[in-house]
Parts: sequence; C-alpha cells; structure tokens
Amino acid sequence: MKEKQRELLLFLVEKEQPLTSKQLSSHLGISQRTIKNYVKELNSHDSQLVIASSQQGYLAIKDSAMALLEHAEQVVTIPQDYMERAYYIIKKLLISHEIVSIFDLCEELHISYSTLKNLLTKMNGTFESFHLHFSSTNNYLKIVGEEKDKRSLMSHIIYTETNNNFFNWNGLFQSYGEAYIKNLSAVIKDVFKQNHYDINDFSFMSLILHLTILINRVRSGKYIEGETILNIEQKEKKIMEDLCEAIETSFDITLTPSEISEIYILFKTDVNLSLVQNTKEVKELVGGPIYHKAIALIESVNQMYKIDLMTDHFIIPFVLHLKRLKTRLKYHTYNKNPMIQSIKQSFPLIYEIAVYLSMQLEKDNQVVMVEDEVAFIALHVGTEMERQQKNAEKIKCVLLCPDYMAICTRIEGFLLANFNHDLHLVASVRYQHQLDALDFDLLITTFEIEPTSQYKIFQINLFDVERSKSALYQVINQIKTQSKNNILKQNFDQYFQPAIFFVNPPFSTKEELISQLSQQMATLDYVSESFGPHVLEREQMSATSYGQIAIPHSIHMDAIKTSVSVIIMTEGFLWDDTLVNIILLTAINDVDRRNFRIIYEAILELFEEKDIAQLASSLLTFQDFKQFVDANV
Repeated sequence: MKEKQRELLLFLVEKEQPLTSKQLSSHLGISQRTIKNYVKELNSHDSQLVIASSQQGYLAIKDSAMALLEHAEQVVTIPQDYMERAYYIIKKLLISHEIVSIFDLCEELHISYSTLKNLLTKMNGTFESFHLHFSSTNNYLKIVGEEKDKRSLMSHIIYTETNNNFFNWNGLFQSYGEAYIKNLSAVIKDVFKQNHYDINDFSFMSLILHLTILINRVRSGKYIEGETILNIEQKEKKIMEDLCEAIETSFDITLTPSEISEIYILFKTDVNLSLVQNTKEVKELVGGPIYHKAIALIESVNQMYKIDLMTDHFIIPFVLHLKRLKTRLKYHTYNKNPMIQSIKQSFPLIYEIAVYLSMQLEKDNQVVMVEDEVAFIALHVGTEMERQQKNAEKIKCVLLCPDYMAICTRIEGFLLANFNHDLHLVASVRYQHQLDALDFDLLITTFEIEPTSQYKIFQINLFDVERSKSALYQVINQIKTQSKNNILKQNFDQYFQPAIFFVNPPFSTKEELISQLSQQMATLDYVSESFGPHVLEREQMSATSYGQIAIPHSIHMDAIKTSVSVIIMTEGFLWDDTLVNIILLTAINDVDRRNFRIIYEAILELFEEKDIAQLASSLLTFQDFKQFVDANV
C-alpha cells in the first residue's frame, strides 16, 4: 500500500459522511484521477468492499478499511529502503537501548552482511552533522559519540515524524467537528479582542484543544474534583470573567470553581509569559505529589528517549491532565479520544513515548490504561514536540521590564503582532538576576543594561513602542546573519572537500560537467547513481544560474552525504545563455535540510556585490576558497 493510499484510507475512516474526489484531492494534494485510481486499487486488495462510492462521494466501510490498514501495517514493518533501515537501527540503539547483534539485524532486515556494512558506511555520511559514528565491534552494533549529540539525533527523528503536522486545524475539525471548533474559536477570539489580548496561532490552537476536552467532559456530567481555588490576578480578572461567561453561555454548561481555576492556568500558560508564577499556582491547584510525579515522569522520558519535555508549556497542561486522569482512573470513567487511530498510524514514535508514560502510571495506580487515555498523553507529547520544532528557527528572546501600568503586557502584544515569525519569546522577567537561569540570544528591555558578549541587547522605547519597530528589525537581521555565518563556518569542513574542488575542468557543456562530476561524487559515496539525472532534470525546468554563479542541484534531498562540489572557471563557462565563473554542484541530504538552507543563503550573501570574475581568478586552490569564506563570514 502506498503512503498516500494509507493517508486516504485513514482520512475516510474518520469521516461519517461521504467525501467527493475534489475534497479528497484538496486534502491529500493529489489529482482527482489519482484518487479514483487509488480507490480502485484499494478495493482490489480484498474480496470485501473497502471504499463505497456513490453520487455523494466516497465512504469507507470501516471494518474492512481498518482490517486492510492493520494488514498493511504488518506487511511494511520490515524497513524497505535506506532511510527506513537507518531510522530502524537508530531507534533500536537509542530508544529500545538494545544490544544489537549484526547477524540478528541482517535477519530482521532481510539483508546480507555486506549490505549492512554498506548501510553503516552510508549512515556515517548521512548523520555526519550529528558528530556520531556507527560501527560494529565483536559483531555487535554501536553508536559512538557524546550524549548531547545522541539526544540531538533522537530529537531530529521525532521532529521528522511531527513534520506530518501533528497538530493542526484539520485534525481538530475531523475529531471534534468543524462547526464546533469554529464556534469555540470565534467565542475565544471575541473575548480576546474585547480585552486587547494577543496570542500566536499555535498557542491559540493549544488553548482551543484543552478547552474542547474540558467542555466535553463537563457536558457529559464529569467535573473536576478538588477544593483548591486560585486567586485570579486583578489585571486578568476581567478577561477570565468574560471568557468563562462566554463558554457557559455558548455551550450551555456551568463551570465549577475548580474548572475556572484550570481554565485560568491554561490561559496564563498559553497567553502570559510569567511562567514562574504559573508553576507556583499549578502546584497549589493539583497538589505537590501529582506535580512531583509529573516531573519524575518527564525526567524518565528524558533518560529513555533523550528528548526534553521539561518546559512550562508542557509541564503545566500535563500536570493538569494527570490530576483529571487520577479522578478518571479512580471511578473508571474514561475520555473517548476521536484522534486515537490517526495518532497511532501517523505518529508511531510519539505514541510509543505515550505508551511508556502510561506504563509508569499503570504501575503507580495499579490500573490498566485504556488506549484512549494513552492517545491523550500522546497529544501532550506531540504538541510540545511540534511547538519546539516551530520555535527552533526563531531567535530566542527575553523581555525585561517593570510590572506596572500593564507595560509588559503591551510590549508582549507588540512583539507578538509584529515579530511572531522571527522571535520566540522565552520569558518575561522583572529583575535582571532572573536572566541567569535563561538561555536566549536577544534581550529586549526598557532598562539601560551593560553590553555583554552573551547576547544582543535592544532597549525598547517605553513611551513610543511603535517607533522601535524598524530598529528592532535591524537587530534581528544582524543576529540572523551572524547565525548563518556561524553555521557556515562550523560546517564548512563537513560539506566542502578538496576531493571535489576543481579549477578549469575540461568540460564543454553543462550537461557534461554535471554528468561527470556527479559520477565522481557517486564514486566517493556522497550520492547515488540517480543524482546526476535528477540534477539534469532540475536544469531542464529552469537554469540555476544567478548572475555569474550557478548552483545546480536535485529537487530530491536524497544525497548520502550533504556535499558541495566547487568548480572555478577563471575564463567563464557558458551556462545556457549566461557566462558563469563559479559553479556549486550541490547534493543535499534530507537530514541536513534545515542547516543547508541556512548555509545556501549564507553562500549567496558571500558573493553579493563582488566582482565574481575577478574573485574566481584568485580562488585557484581549495585553501584559497576556504580562506575566502573564513575572511567574509
């Protein structure tokens, strides 16, 4: 079964009404003709009908569809291609912590000993950026490197899984109904607008999800136990009153004081960055034992899976979830999770982490956790991993300002409205000594602060925040440029090699140059034999020359090892209708996708406003080229 066929079947299984080929085409990003062909192929798998078709559209026959999905999952459990095998090995070593015999592994993967050896060699090229080495000693597999690098690799694999968009509006629509989610969203947005509060898209979605689960529980007559009621801060009292009143009116429910306290904590976690106070309040709300149990669980996940969930954005909702879960386990009243199948099928590693957490909870509570509850824990884990991924490319900043006349709230709103795509606001603090415990690149403050080499400082105009906008943009661009240059410097020796540096090679056409040098890169095990044809395929779409530079590349990020062949043509080389002096034949591995995009931009900026022809005549050795890069970044 093709991956898109599996996605089609999963999507239909979650629907109660037929969907047209146009709707399916739009959701899956494939043509309506392909949808029809996929339906025909899926129905041919078994004597039983899997997808029914009518004038209204396509509807999954759920029992048949689920049986086919389960069968397909069993069939494809054996990794089929290079990357699947590589990830399989990494998961065995870093997640299962197994002692892996290379002979057992050959049997599991249905490959020969020599194929496994070649696989390990390729993996050392593919994952070179993580500074890890795969090898075998006494017929057992091992991964050599520092613990921090192993953690980085593990995070990369999990981030790759959440790239499928673990958490999005379509998922909420499918699970809880589009009309319901849109109604709740409109209610919350209206309250925020009336009270002049801002929230970014991801945090808003997170708040909607948690409120949806809470509202559904209250509607079904299940309330939160507990007498602890939090004092709501005066500055937030109005919006909380409006928010709770709007929820009660719109969804015909009555919120208990405990539910209002929980909504208050969720609101502060997603909207307000004063998380130190939030942590104190959540401890007060759930009690010390539950809070400390949550911390212990998070630490055990860190040890087992090498991922860091020790963030306030994960801890606070997770602790609240554990408090509710304890009540449900006590009375055997479980939440039905409509997202369970899509989570299990599409995000197996996230689900595996949730299973691990659930097993720890089973031991503590002497109960059996139902799958629906496991899937809710997976929602918490997956949402946090996706939040971290979305913030990874942003500049980490901290706001240092006094807490009077709502100054902090006003500046936070300004930053969110204007710089949400560039800045990840880690925290808002009131005192300078609080900075010592935080990791960030940019300090935005209303105070005068002594310059430091640890981070950039931007003093914002307290009385005219808007006038600070252009100056802050300049600081952000400076930090981005410096970051790109640092990454280029750090990875230069990994991506650029003397063996693929050439001066005036005797080629007469770009086709000959691409074919011959691609073959040389394949000989070095940097790329596969298909790399050259893929580069030529990309060139046929449109030439990759930019002024006097050409950067030919494949649209497929499937290189064994990310590498750049540098070709210097001192007299110029005709690239279609353009004379170029520098050619960078680029092979990109999917693992290095993010880093290489940054390096690509840094390289282009290197050559800006330079006489390329004159520059080329000075870059006659690999050492010349390296010195040029070092001097200009």
